Amino acid sequence: MISLHDIVTQDPCYIARKRAALMTLACNKAFAPFGMRYTQWLTLLAVKELGIAGLTEIGEFFGLDRSTIKRNIIRLETSRHVEGVKGPDKRRALYKLTDKGEMWLKMGKHWWQEAMKAVEKM
Repeated sequence: MISLHDIVTQDPCYIARKRAALMTLACNKAFAPFGMRYTQWLTLLAVKELGIAGLTEIGEFFGLDRSTIKRNIIRLETSRHVEGVKGPDKRRALYKLTDKGEMWLKMGKHWWQEAMKAVEKM
């Protein structure tokens, strides 16, 4: 019989998942003074890199699930960091970075560097 101790000390999937959760926590802590979560900043970065993009493209860019992207986009649209734009298919929502989003993306580089320092110490 496999014990809980064996799983938490030897199972590579569990160990990777636990480490990823701790890394995300460290990144969110670094971005907290910025008033943004790490995944929101990544969403801004994806929109910047993609230009005008839908939820699927944004999610694929960083490997984030559609529900996470949708929550981030709603928050970023409410705070005017991104805005919806009309595309050829009216059934599909598209987004682009606003000037405010561009500014926050640049400012966030400092917080990202802090997050990477915290991750490196793990």
